[in-house]
Amino acid sequence: MNKCIEYILFFYILSTCGGFASQAAEHDWQEQGIRRILVSTVTETSATVLWLTDRPEKGRIYAWTQDNKVICKSETEPATDHSLDLTGLTSDSVYHFYISSASGVSYLHHFRTVKPIAGKPDFTMAIVADPQIGDKKCMMPDDGAKSPGVENYQRVIEQINAQKPDFVIFPGDLVEYGCRKTFRIFKKLSDNLKMPYYVAAGNHERFDYEPDNRIAYKEIFGLEEVYYSKELFGRHFIFLEPVKHRGWGLDKAQMDWLAKDLAANKGRDVYVISHYAIADDPYVFDESRGVMPEVRKLLEAHGRVRAVYNGHKNVISAAIQNGILYVSCPQPSAGACGYLLVRVYPAGLIQTFYNTTGIGHPLKDPAGPAEKEPKPDKVRWDSLYRWGRQSTRNYSWRFGEPAIAD
Repeated sequence: MNKCIEYILFFYILSTCGGFASQAAEHDWQEQGIRRILVSTVTETSATVLWLTDRPEKGRIYAWTQDNKVICKSETEPATDHSLDLTGLTSDSVYHFYISSASGVSYLHHFRTVKPIAGKPDFTMAIVADPQIGDKKCMMPDDGAKSPGVENYQRVIEQINAQKPDFVIFPGDLVEYGCRKTFRIFKKLSDNLKMPYYVAAGNHERFDYEPDNRIAYKEIFGLEEVYYSKELFGRHFIFLEPVKHRGWGLDKAQMDWLAKDLAANKGRDVYVISHYAIADDPYVFDESRGVMPEVRKLLEAHGRVRAVYNGHKNVISAAIQNGILYVSCPQPSAGACGYLLVRVYPAGLIQTFYNTTGIGHPLKDPAGPAEKEPKPDKVRWDSLYRWGRQSTRNYSWRFGEPAIAD
């Protein structure tokens, strides 16, 4: 019998007989040996698995479907920060897998490959939230060299250029500290993209604190107003500017504008970009990150708002609520370390998460301040939530239907 199949049968028997914990939750990790296993990018036919070990070693993944389609893949070089691509997979299928190495054997995990949507996408967009390049008080050099976040952001630009989406969207917090200099540096870096890009404003643009920033932002990015709408590939895109108005929300002038804009585009597919969350997030338990019920009511009343993409939370999360897909997008240089690529079809969309090249495992150092035990009256906020669930990182959705989830 093939050795790979023998291994799989042996560990499958162990798992069903209680030999080791099976069907463990995605974040229920061992802290010794093979640990912090994450399934990253999942497409129709591939998946990337990340994990850590305490010492350099080569690992092997054994994966299989319910109908016994078996995949075995081994690393070629020893490492402590592991990343292994599984290719040649069957679409819309659940794969169970475990990792074996000198450290031992991992728990059983699983993921679902994406269900394809027939035909070709009408367009593809990349969404990069919260680059936050630069440092405090606009102290970065004029060319941005060696400033925090710049190197990671340049990697993202290179990756996106290689993937050739039709355009790129930034849901705010372009820079760490807003000022004319940092806006110019961000634009100079972003102009290396080989496709158009569109920006929304966030709290780090500092419009509330620096009166000149709003003027500088509009001048540098060629905007008549910070909030605006745009026609892209037959869809209507709305870029909002949430302000501190009864918590985080929109002031009356912008609410009136939004109502008129939606009414003028009744019956059309609409996509909304907002730095702050508009709907409650069922997977991220942080009550301080902004929800806008009055805006949500307007979007739901329209009837064809397909998706809302926000930044600020620095997590990956997605959920369909009352017919709208609400997505919290990852940050390229912290937390989940990556960006989203969204293929939009007439009938639906497929959303895929991509790691920032060169970052390695995003949870490699879990001992930072975010991992400390919270006070009794505070909600825990740590890197586990930043990654969200596997099914929210890679999403296949036909409009009006339940999402395909693991």
